[in-house]
Amino acid sequence: MIVVELSDRPGQLARIITPLAECGCNILNIHHVRELEKEDTARVEIAFEADNKVNVDTVVESLSREGVTIISYSPNIQTFRETVILIGHVFTTDITDTIIQIANSGIQVASVDARITLIEEFSSVKMVLQSNSEEKLSKGVELLKQICKRKNLYLIRSVRE
Repeated sequence: MIVVELSDRPGQLARIITPLAECGCNILNIHHVRELEKEDTARVEIAFEADNKVNVDTVVESLSREGVTIISYSPNIQTFRETVILIGHVFTTDITDTIIQIANSGIQVASVDARITLIEEFSSVKMVLQSNSEEKLSKGVELLKQICKRKNLYLIRSVRE
């Protein structure tokens, strides 16, 4: 994961994506947030996979040379992922609490995609979970099973990517 600050104008995202592609990194998720205090800047978080720490360091060095403001980055190589879908009263049973419990177990919630009609009706939430260890990911999924049982949610698991 790398977090950078960019000018909020066309073409700036390519400044980050190009070095990632050149180093053979696989982009998992991009989150772009316009800064309210600074009208002309955006904070961009990119979750990606790399084959090794050298590739991550090469990306960071390349971005620094290009003058990109790097807020933070994690050199951890995360390769094990599983996509899950939660169905039920996901929001009224506190989705934030569910995500925090997963994160506290050492699993990264790489992305969340929700389908909501009315808050009091059933909804579905797709999450991509990832970890740098298959064992840790399995423990995180087991924890999620327990959470779903307590909150009366259905859990659909996919085949690991």
